[in-house]
Amino acid sequence: MKPTAARQAKIERTCCRYLDSLGYTSPVRFLLTRKDHEAWKHNERNEKSYLECIQGGYYERGRSSAFLGVCYSDENVIYLNVKHAFNWKSLDDTIRHELVHLVRKYNHRSMSFGKCMKRLKAGTLIAAK
Repeated sequence: MKPTAARQAKIERTCCRYLDSLGYTSPVRFLLTRKDHEAWKHNERNEKSYLECIQGGYYERGRSSAFLGVCYSDENVIYLNVKHAFNWKSLDDTIRHELVHLVRKYNHRSMSFGKCMKRLKAGTLIAAK
């Protein structure tokens, strides 16, 4: 899928709806192109030394262009690889997946993560106050 202006607007509306459902009020920055993501990583992101990354448990596994989405919860930034999404359903799943990582800090394999994803899609998730 190409990140057209109409598609970007739809992604923003979807993200805002999901963030409201999750009760998250902090501003989130969405990077939708690989070019924007690379520029952000090299220019705006706080660079950490290799030792700090390993000791702090932070590391990047592989290239981010190989994933549909990456969440940087410390900086409130989500990268969505729109070009690699096959259709809107896969992109919507990726949006929900990364937003749940941003807000709830669940492990991928936990039952709570799966329940949160399903409830967010169904619109039955009630934000924790």
